[in-house]
Formats: sequence, C-alpha cells, structure tokens
Amino acid sequence: MLHKPPILHGLIPSFSEGSPAPGGDGWETGNALLFDGLNDEILLNSTIDIALSQNFTCSVWAYLSSSGFLTVWTGNAANRVVMVATSSDQILLNFGAQVLFDVPAIALDTWHHLLFARSGNNARVYWNGSESSSGQLTPAGNGISINRFGVRNGGDLYYDGIMDDLYFWLDAVGTLADAVAIYNGGVPVDPETVIPNATHKYLFNESSGIALADGAAIPINGVLTNFADPDSNWVSRL
Repeated sequence: MLHKPPILHGLIPSFSEGSPAPGGDGWETGNALLFDGLNDEILLNSTIDIALSQNFTCSVWAYLSSSGFLTVWTGNAANRVVMVATSSDQILLNFGAQVLFDVPAIALDTWHHLLFARSGNNARVYWNGSESSSGQLTPAGNGISINRFGVRNGGDLYYDGIMDDLYFWLDAVGTLADAVAIYNGGVPVDPETVIPNATHKYLFNESSGIALADGAAIPINGVLTNFADPDSNWVSRL
C-alpha cells in the first residue's frame, strides 16, 4: 500500500448542504483526521471499558481510501475489534465472538456513516441511515477495554482514510431512527442532539498537535502515534 499525499485543508470533498450550526456541547463540523493506512494510530491514555453484558452504541463517520479490512477501533486483544471490510462490503464486529454484517456497496473516497448497537447478545448495524443487518453477537471473555483507534491490537489492519465524530454511549441502544437522524442524508449533525449524554466523544476538531480530545465529562484522551507530520493530518471536513 502506497502512502497517499496528505489532503490539504479545505480540499476534502464536501457535503452538499453545508455546515449546520454548532450544537450545545461545542460540536461543529470542523476538522477531521487523516490516517495513512501504513502505521498511523491513536493510543488512548486509559481504556474505554465495556462490561461483558453491557449494552452500548457507537457512531462514526468514515471516509475510506483503500480496499481491505480497515480498523476503526480495537480493544484489549486482536479479537476485540470493529473493522470496515471495503473489499467485501461488510462490517466486522468482534467482541470475543465475530460476526460479519453485510452492507450496501462501500464506495471509496466518499463519506459513510456507521452506527452499531448491542443489546444483550443482539447486535445491529446501520450503514448510511439504513439498517443493514442484525445478528447474534454473544460476548466472550471479560468484556472489552478499548485502547486505540485506527489499528488492530497486534499492529496490523490499519485504517486508511479520514475519521470524524467517533462517539460511544454505554448503557444506551441506538435505533434505526437514531441512525437516520445522525446520518441526516449525508449532512452531519451533532450526534448528541439525537442520542444524548455520550459517554465518550471524539470530535476530531483539532487543527495541530498530537492530542485528540475526548469531550466527555470524564475524558479519555488520545495521542496521535506514528503520524509523520501530524499538523498536516488535521484536515477540513467541509
């Protein structure tokens, strides 16, 4: 995989309807973060812990730039991971037990929205505001301790593309209506206006440096790792 030149500020393909007003928590469309697909990753300064039987929901915007398995986040082991399989049009959820969810064709070099929710042993995947599939996802081991974004634990299957608005809600189960509202026809909105009280939220609105802020009340912040020139990787969303 060849390294792609950085996308310059303001030159990422935009959403057609412009930027909505900032939300009450300081949310705005702002910036996003470009990963090179080679070794870029974000290490968290603590872990986002999800108990074995705990319900949770995750929402993220993804602009994918290569074919293969691209890791969104990973936990305490290589088999605690969420990946987008662009080559097979699937979302892989593995919380100690793996399930592949079929989604519509995943076009490269365009924005997509992924929301998935787990309720008990049932998981549902919503892709671009549509319910793609659901399935049994029986958790195994001792739950999940998320510790990095953009790479599988073990140092492979790196994320290649741009990531924005990565949100987690513990003890909340997102629905199809939530997915439709957050996707909003492809125009991003503040996810907390749809599902309030996010447990952790990464807006990716920084413009320089190696720090990724968690906007939650009890933050678990991240550190950009292996980014050759981090300032060039903070890119304009619109």
